[in-house]
Amino acid sequence: MKIKSSYHVHSNFCDGKDSLEEMAEAAVLKNFTHLGFSSHAPVPQNRDAAMDINSFETYKNQVLQLKEKYKNKLNIFLSLECDCYEDIGMVQEVPIGELDYYIMSIHSLGVGKDKRAIDYTTEEFAELIKLSGDDIKDVVKRYYNLLLAQSLKNKPDIIGHIDIIKKNNINSKYFNEKDNWYLDIVDNYLKEIKKIGCVVEVNTGGVARYGVHCLYPSDEILHMIKDYDIPLMLNSDAHTKENLDFYYDEALKKIKNKGINKLYYLTYDGWDNYKI
Repeated sequence: MKIKSSYHVHSNFCDGKDSLEEMAEAAVLKNFTHLGFSSHAPVPQNRDAAMDINSFETYKNQVLQLKEKYKNKLNIFLSLECDCYEDIGMVQEVPIGELDYYIMSIHSLGVGKDKRAIDYTTEEFAELIKLSGDDIKDVVKRYYNLLLAQSLKNKPDIIGHIDIIKKNNINSKYFNEKDNWYLDIVDNYLKEIKKIGCVVEVNTGGVARYGVHCLYPSDEILHMIKDYDIPLMLNSDAHTKENLDFYYDEALKKIKNKGINKLYYLTYDGWDNYKI
């Protein structure tokens, strides 16, 4: 059986464009075998991208209905993408135990009124750096410190877009992603999560929205993931049905060129992997 999957998929329950069923139908047409819906989980703060907490039961029921409707065509899974914050850690406004798996991600840094998105506009990222005393190294260290602390505490199934801190660093505007200080921070993070067995995603969603610089992770980090033999999977982070498999062929080629010959996917019985 040839595997084609994405476990990082958004819909109009959060900041996606299309309905759950439109995404499922598109996945069938694109010959997907496994599809995981992972709307942005509800958060206590106002965040436009997040699902409203009052919508969760409807979301869950619709996913379960689609799982049954498409059971002969597509393996469908229920998930959320859970945010982490420096002041409260990983948000769990809904029961994680009701999900098939979950993705843990960071989209902002800061506390209270000083909270700023790291993956939104260049202006907001510049504000974050300014609030950090114009110290980009401090921002990067805080990002990976938060990611590490919450990874070790929560042991999430999937780590989302691991180096999204680079999203607004086009043409090394703020730091060189090949500098030793940066790679040492990432290396320490990977060394620690190797111990707990989290799966890291190759995420093509940033490429669809912002260009090839936003393929997560970078070549250097992908090489480290290979050296540590950390479980790796391919996800599209699609926000539209058209982008369900955006940049998949190119990403698979890059992965294989790094000497990685297997990818992980989730079944109803747990994790498995396939050769690429």
